[in-house]
Amino acid sequence: AFRATTDAGDLGIFVGPQVTADRLVDTTGPFAGFGEPLSINDLGTVVFQGTLDTGVTGIFLGPDPLTDTIADSSGPFAGFSNPAVNDQGHVVFTATLDAGGSGLFSGPDPVLDRVIATGDPLFGPTVLAVGFFPGGLNDLGQVAFYYYLADGREGIALTTVPEPSMSVALAASIVVLAATIGRRGRRSV
Repeated sequence: AFRATTDAGDLGIFVGPQVTADRLVDTTGPFAGFGEPLSINDLGTVVFQGTLDTGVTGIFLGPDPLTDTIADSSGPFAGFSNPAVNDQGHVVFTATLDAGGSGLFSGPDPVLDRVIATGDPLFGPTVLAVGFFPGGLNDLGQVAFYYYLADGREGIALTTVPEPSMSVALAASIVVLAATIGRRGRRSV
């Protein structure tokens, strides 16, 4: 999947070289623009960050905002980036919240669909920053993410995408994937 501008000047998301047949979505409909990166699974499902003509931003799985929205800024979310989709259809994305803070989420509810967010406890101290890239979601629903903690520790951890009915108590399910890098000054992610 890729973003491109057609000869007519419309920005779109395409899954192949045929402008009409391989067009998933473009700016001739309800969308004003699209973010990067995009993510596509082996089944051809594409997840992307888009901005609607109304100014609402969100994470989408297709051209119809009524049926293809994973989460959008009309609720508690303020902004989105780095969406990923695996072959089982799990979606994970980075988002900022209207109430402040940011994190990784898997759906429209910032509590029930939270993977990890700033302010959450992790290995004792609280999380100050998290980072995620689309390649960090595998087909088992596991998410590898960067963390920076209040005590200066940082590293890479692995957790499983929570189902919407699960509790947010993820700290016990998170496994260290790489050794802590050590104490360093705060870095932006």
